[in-house]
Formats: sequence, structure tokens, C-alpha cells
Amino acid sequence: ALSPDDRYASSNDVMRALLPFLRTEQGTTFPTSMPTLTPAPPSTAPAATTRKILLVDDDEGIRQTCAMALQTQGIACDCAESGEQALELLQKENYDLALLDVKMQGMDGDQLLQRIREKPTIPHFKIIMISGMTSPEDMSRMLAVGADDYLAKPLRLVELLSRVKAALRLKESQERADQLTHHLMSVNQQLEQNLTSKDSDLVEARNALVLGLAEMVS
Repeated sequence: ALSPDDRYASSNDVMRALLPFLRTEQGTTFPTSMPTLTPAPPSTAPAATTRKILLVDDDEGIRQTCAMALQTQGIACDCAESGEQALELLQKENYDLALLDVKMQGMDGDQLLQRIREKPTIPHFKIIMISGMTSPEDMSRMLAVGADDYLAKPLRLVELLSRVKAALRLKESQERADQLTHHLMSVNQQLEQNLTSKDSDLVEARNALVLGLAEMVS
């Protein structure tokens, strides 16, 4: 636009305007550096249907870019810059999934993964590890101790969103299975109570018949 008044005021405004039209095409990657971005407003979707993610990474650009990309898909996202801050948030909020960077200052992603799995607070909580230098052997070890999946840096947009959605679908399926199991156990308990009640009625009827026959004989 020729007139400055008709242009976007900042790169943040441009990013927010473009994100709703972002295509998750194969090969799209996140830039290695980003300007400071203001996170998008929280989703207005009902709490019952909104999934919430905790993203832990010491790179501010990655945190902000991932958070905004996830929010465009209707997924709420909180961010932490360290493992210690992540543990504090996990004590206060209920999250469905965590994205953990492996290499961080202080507590790294490997240690954070073990701390989370030692004291799980939410059933079927999913954890996806993120790393640019970790070997396949290290990733296999982390999967063995509790990670559900992993992503390699530089992050590919289509892979990030697809892996996150797949993990959330699995969690939702597991939650439905738990509800079904609970319902079946409740129904089974009711059936057992009904059978016990019927057995008691049969015993009482048999006893009454025996007493009646005894009186007739006497």
C-alpha cells in the first residue's frame, strides 16, 4: 500500500493476518528465527472440546511460532522456557499433551520426561519430544521410558500438526475406552445385584414350599 496508514503496523500484525490462511503443505518448515510475536487470543471453543498443550522450549521464536500455529487449529497452548517452569505449570493446569525440547539449559527434556512419568497427574497424558541433535538411540530410549512420539528440528509444520492431532486422537480414544469400561462395570454390577435378588426370592419361595408340604404331611 502506498499510504503508510493502509499498511500493517508491525510484523506481528502481518503474522496474525496470515496464520488463518496457513497451508499445512508437506515440506513447510518453521524459520530458525522469528520476531517477537504476541500470542493469539485464547480459543472461544467450549472447554469440554478444547484440548490444551504445554510447549517447553528455551527458544522464544519456536515457542511463539508453534503456539500460534496450534491455536489456528483450535488447540490451546501454554509455553514454558524451562523444565522447572513446566513442572510448576503442570501442577496448576490440566494438559492433554506436552511438547518437550530435549536440549535445554538446566533441566533438559530427558530429565523432565522422567519427572513427569514418575508422578502422572492426568490419565493418558501424551508427551512428544523435540530435538535437532539427539541420536536415534537416544530417542528410542526416551520412547522406552515414557515418550509417545518425537519430532526432529527444524520443525516441519505439517508434521508438527499431524503428530499432535494423532496423539490427541489416541488420548480421546483411550478416554472413551475408559468411559465404556466404567459403564460396562456399572452394568455388570447391577446385573449381579439383580441376580442375587432373584436368587434370594427363589430361596424364599423354595423354603415356603417345603414348609407348606411339611404342614400338609403333618
